[in-house]
Amino acid sequence: RREEGFSLTGGGGNGSGPRLNPDVSLTKKPAEFRYVAGMKQSLDQDAFIKILRKLIGEAKHLQNNPRLDINPEETRAAKIVMDQLAPYTQAKGGPLIMEELTYVKGRS
Repeated sequence: RREEGFSLTGGGGNGSGPRLNPDVSLTKKPAEFRYVAGMKQSLDQDAFIKILRKLIGEAKHLQNNPRLDINPEETRAAKIVMDQLAPYTQAKGGPLIMEELTYVKGRS
C-alpha cells in the first residue's frame, strides 16, 4: 500500500520499511533562488560539516531521561540553527520569518 510521500512496504526484518517517495513534493515548481541573491545553489560541504559538528557537540544536552533527571535543552541546538539562518531572515532582507517558541524553559 502506498501513502502520499511514503512507501509503506516491508518491515519483515530485511531492513526495509517506510521509504521516502521522491516523486512527492509540496510544489511542482522549482525553487526561486533569484529571491535570495548571492545564495549558493550547491552544498558548501565545509560549512555543513562545521554546523553538524556544533550540533553533535550539543548531543549530551539533548538527551531525555526524566528518571535520571536528564532533561533536553533543545534551545542549544535551536540557537545554532537560528544563528545559521539569521542572514536569510526578513529582518536582513531575506525571505525567512523566524520565531523561537518556548513552552518549557530551555526547550525551544
